[in-house]
Amino acid sequence: MGLLSFLRRDETEPSYVRSSEEKALVRRLDTFLLTFGCISQVIKYLDQQNINNAYVSGMQEDLNLHGNELNL
Repeated sequence: MGLLSFLRRDETEPSYVRSSEEKALVRRLDTFLLTFGCISQVIKYLDQQNINNAYVSGMQEDLNLHGNELNL
């Protein structure tokens, strides 16, 4: 049985029954996507905090941020 054998499932089988391969695939996809999303949000937060701290500590000229660019 291949990884995508659940796509070639018999029509007489109820649609809510999932094979163990499908459950494993969905679990792996969910784990990867959730991990990627969480890590991305942490990195985004850290980046925003670093820019804010640099701006407050007197690096306005070095950052070249003018007007509303700091809030983007």
